[in-house]
This record gives sequence, C-alpha cells and structure tokens, in this order.
Amino acid sequence: MRRQSLTSGITSVATISARPEKRKELFMTITSLLEPIRREKGCLGYRFYSEVSTEDSFVLLGEWESRSDWERHTSSEHYAVLLGSLELLSNEKGLNFRLLSPVQVTTPSNGVMRSISAM
Repeated sequence: MRRQSLTSGITSVATISARPEKRKELFMTITSLLEPIRREKGCLGYRFYSEVSTEDSFVLLGEWESRSDWERHTSSEHYAVLLGSLELLSNEKGLNFRLLSPVQVTTPSNGVMRSISAM
C-alpha cells in the first residue's frame, strides 16, 4: 500500500470543546467565518458540525486542494480570528487538530491506484 503525497488534496479536522457559557458566542463566531474561508483559494469545502451526544463539542472539517492551499489558509486573517476565538471560548480540553491525506491502495486485479474513499 502506498500513501498519497501531501502535495495533493488534504483534509483538516478540528474538534473543539466549548465552555458551556461561551457556546453561543463560539457558534456565532465560527459560523460567521465559514463563507469567507470557503472563498479562499484552494478551499474545496469548510463545514462546521456539532456532536449529537455532547452539546458543547464541535468539529470543523476543511477540504483543501493542496497542502500549500491549507498552509496559505493558516496564514490568513480568517485563521487568526478563528484561533483567537478558540483560545478565548474553548474549555480546558481546548482544540484537537488533525491534518489528513487520502490513502491510496493498489487493487490486486488491475494494479490501479485508487483512493479508499472512492472504493
């Protein structure tokens, strides 16, 4: 199995634990940033979810054309506002961040590389 290079599409995943008294403020701040971030170069999608079982837990999911697009995003004003807000509004669990890339597999029958998500 060969892993796809991080120079191609990547996904950023951030799990956020809000302070209960700051939940509404966190929600409003993040939702106001979604559209501007979605318009950034290389952004394929940027979504905000709440966990069904825990009302103070949220997930931000970003999809980027390339790692350089994601890195450009992390240098943007939108990202700075997002991080500042998370610092002020998150509880002690704070923020858990992951950067993911698709895993490629070779199918035995034809030797063609495909993304697992496409299978």
